Amino acid sequence: MSLAPSLPPDGDLALYAGGGLGDLILLAPAVAALKCARPGGRLVLFCREAAAAAVQLWPVGPDDVVTIGLEPEDWQTLDGALAGALTGLRDRLGGRRMPFLIDATLRASWFAPVLGAFLGAAQVCVTAPLNDGRGQALARAIVDYHGDVLPDLIPLSGPPRQHERLRHQAWLAAFGLAESQCFPWQLTAAAEQRALRFLAERELQHGRYLVCCPGGAGSVPIKRWPAGHFATVLAGLAQPVVLLGTSHERALLEQIAAACGARAHILEVAPDDLGLSAGVLALAQCWLSNDTGPMHLAQAFARPGVGLFGGGGRWPSYAPWGPGSIGLVHPLPCFGCDWDCLFGHAACLDWIPPEAVASALTLCLQAPQAPAQIIELDQPSGGEWSLIAAASDSYQAVRRENLAQQDILVAQSREIAVQSAAAAERLALVHQLHDEAARRLDIIEALQAAPGQPVSAIQISTGLGAGNIGDELMAEAFWQQASTGLRLDVALFPAAAARRVAYSRHHRYRPVDWHGNENADAKLPGLLVGGTPVADAEGTHFPLAFIARRLECFHDAQQPVDAVGVGVETLTTAEGRMLFERAFLPIRSWSVRSEACRQRLLALGCAAEAVHVGADWAWLFKPSRDLRGWAETTWQSFGLRPGEPLILVNVVHMNWQQCDAQRRALAASLNRLARQGGFRIGLFCNEVRDGAFFDMAAARALATHLAREPIFVPNLYWSPDEAVALTARAQLTLGQRYHFALQSVLAGVLSVTIPRGEKQRDLAADVGIRQVGSMTDIDADELLAALEEELHARPTRLAVLAERRREMEWRAAGNLDLLRHFEPYSRLLGVAGEAPSL
Repeated sequence: MSLAPSLPPDGDLALYAGGGLGDLILLAPAVAALKCARPGGRLVLFCREAAAAAVQLWPVGPDDVVTIGLEPEDWQTLDGALAGALTGLRDRLGGRRMPFLIDATLRASWFAPVLGAFLGAAQVCVTAPLNDGRGQALARAIVDYHGDVLPDLIPLSGPPRQHERLRHQAWLAAFGLAESQCFPWQLTAAAEQRALRFLAERELQHGRYLVCCPGGAGSVPIKRWPAGHFATVLAGLAQPVVLLGTSHERALLEQIAAACGARAHILEVAPDDLGLSAGVLALAQCWLSNDTGPMHLAQAFARPGVGLFGGGGRWPSYAPWGPGSIGLVHPLPCFGCDWDCLFGHAACLDWIPPEAVASALTLCLQAPQAPAQIIELDQPSGGEWSLIAAASDSYQAVRRENLAQQDILVAQSREIAVQSAAAAERLALVHQLHDEAARRLDIIEALQAAPGQPVSAIQISTGLGAGNIGDELMAEAFWQQASTGLRLDVALFPAAAARRVAYSRHHRYRPVDWHGNENADAKLPGLLVGGTPVADAEGTHFPLAFIARRLECFHDAQQPVDAVGVGVETLTTAEGRMLFERAFLPIRSWSVRSEACRQRLLALGCAAEAVHVGADWAWLFKPSRDLRGWAETTWQSFGLRPGEPLILVNVVHMNWQQCDAQRRALAASLNRLARQGGFRIGLFCNEVRDGAFFDMAAARALATHLAREPIFVPNLYWSPDEAVALTARAQLTLGQRYHFALQSVLAGVLSVTIPRGEKQRDLAADVGIRQVGSMTDIDADELLAALEEELHARPTRLAVLAERRREMEWRAAGNLDLLRHFEPYSRLLGVAGEAPSL
């Protein structure tokens, strides 16, 4: 739909800028123009959390800034994790209504239409080409899911592959506006003083040093000029050098500093603190940088320098533009690959010689006020050029075919989603029938006049039915052990429809109301069963904020809530502690997994007499079927030969999708172990949902580094007894999930864990499970040694684990001890001093 753009003269105007530091620097003149054109209106900027600090440097800033925590490019499908992140964003928006949104991002995605829908915008002006069909489909799915209305999209995009400043000028012109001339920027007094202190401490002089940015683009390390080339150029200079980078680039900075000797100084900066970086860049003589944000920051302060560019990005969108700046680029016929390089490394960057960079630095110092220029290099011969062109054409043809196949898969996924919705409707009907049958059964039991009527309670949703097998283990064990007189109202997520085995018919089930609250009219006591409801290390939106909303309904209705068999981690954020104090502190009693969990609750203000140490409910799980024969047959169907030794691995994506170095280290240890012992590697998903956030995506990423094709266990919603039976076939498991390790012990299998957080460290301390490294630090040699030691001592280690398992079972059997003191449970569990009738 094509509409004429019309900028609202007053009121709130929303501007979305989804890029990084460089994008926000280049956007500053457009923001100034919008502010000047609408003196009676407010401008609200929505931008990435990691880049928001740049706004503080703008000469003319917006009236308000709202940061976006999620990265839209990480999501291709709508799943529970994305739904949760978007729900958190809606909550933060607090009902803001803004009728008009401009998407100023270079790459149009699904996010701007969704943000516009959340804001109630009638129109969204998109300033980049709308050529992402999958993204538009995802936007429609999200908006439909939330019950919003998709805004009209107004395309304002100009020619492709133009500079960002020209692109911003073009969409401003569509509104009848001209770019405000706000460069060069003036350094604030505070930033200047910080920079001067930094220079004085290192005996550097204003205007007598060079700033080098050899890192940048942490998510795309291929776009960096080789570190050795930087070292060669800097070692040949006379002036001192400041190496600028983040903590993640420390090793790279130290490597180059070692080659430069005493002339090199490292400035490690935090992304949210640009004041010192801006000052050091503004007071420098010149700069040398990859195509990254600080390069644009230096140009904003009119510092000359040299930028190094490859062909994988959006060349020339971010080409040099400031006075005295020079861009070196090596055009190849494969330009425009979007960093999906057919060579596996950026030849276009590697072929920029250090001599050419040194010459360009000399040139920019000789003419620091000259207009920006681009120097194109030409290294390959005619034959090499033809070879690269032919290889690029072939590679791009395969890539287009893969994308076409992905489109087919996306279409199939949408069809599956439609079918899942229909299944969810049928499941809701089944729940209604089940609820009615349960209600009639209650009446019958009451009429039969047993000594006491059944006790009813609400099992508060902590994730059951969302696709996590650990949640299923805990719920099944709790139901197995709880009194038969306890009737529960249990909320299930929609994925429960895919569970391979039906839930117990003893309880009532209803769907989770993700956007509202299924406990809004709580008329029964609440039970918080299992899981780790108190944790914010991976974000506050789930489970902490999700459960807090539900707990508040019970508190408002003056219904008691008791937590039984739960985990507690240290809260790391002020928001997390506030949510706990408001919603969790009023919980009447707690039984927790470990003494460490108890101490964390006491530190948060819980009364000592209200906290009892039990254990995870899953320790009490007892399979309802003998599935050993089924498991062996199933493994053979997956491709495992009878008697073939198996290492079963569970890996996690979530917030660690970019940790490729850790995946390589993990794969290296598995490859060596497989060669030495003849093991097959099996990849198991304890979180069964599809999508980039979950285990199957992590398994596929790990498989690319394995020497032999692994066995992919399908990410079906296995029942707990099926999951335990499949795990029991392994000689050893290696995992990054808490319940995968626990599940291994239940199956009688050795386990090594790579801890994600406190709950795994608590488990290792209680049970004696070997833990190695962390999600961001895996040493292949250390991991291999641990795996070998476990296998070598297998009989002894299994005996130890069996004894620890019995201890944990005994502890878990006391999870309900405190409930005996409270109504209505004392009628079922006996009075204090008696053993609970489990």
